[in-house]
Amino acid sequence: MSSRPALKHREFLMLLALTHDQSHGYALKQEVHERSGGSIDMGPGTLYRTVRHLEETGLIAESAKRPDDDDPRRRYYEITDLGRDATAAEARRLDALLNEARAGRLIP
Repeated sequence: MSSRPALKHREFLMLLALTHDQSHGYALKQEVHERSGGSIDMGPGTLYRTVRHLEETGLIAESAKRPDDDDPRRRYYEITDLGRDATAAEARRLDALLNEARAGRLIP
């Protein structure tokens, strides 16, 4: 088992979004909201604290690439190799929990 603590739900969803492509903060906020079925609606403080935490822990990094026609003040982020590993580990952890719930007949 990994010694890394479990990711918070919003962190996991952000990292999942970044496995597909780089993104800026507001787009990550929207993606997390959508992927959570609307249950997570982060304000700017929570959004940027989460982004900063993921950056400080090396799970994401600011991207040097950006769309040509985009606002130059916007910062884009991409997942790092460490971030991919942490996301995969979290997915395995959640899968194991779901298997336990199925074994206990809590869910089909």
